[in-house]
Amino acid sequence: NQVIVHQTVELYSYSNNSWIPRSSMLVPRFTHTATVLEDDTVLVVGGQNKNGIVNRTELYHPGKDEWSYVGTMH
Repeated sequence: NQVIVHQTVELYSYSNNSWIPRSSMLVPRFTHTATVLEDDTVLVVGGQNKNGIVNRTELYHPGKDEWSYVGTMH
């Protein structure tokens, strides 16, 4: 079985009932978690990609449509 890993991101718009493309994550991954924080940023942690387990974390800033590197998991 071949797994295809993407780093693309889409935001669902309830008002338009459609998906809107957003900036891609810094690291392609799947089986990760994405948590919305109190300030509306989104913390993405863990997962896997073609190289194995991803230990990098990144933060999405929706107002700027930008991703930033947070750190590594130990």
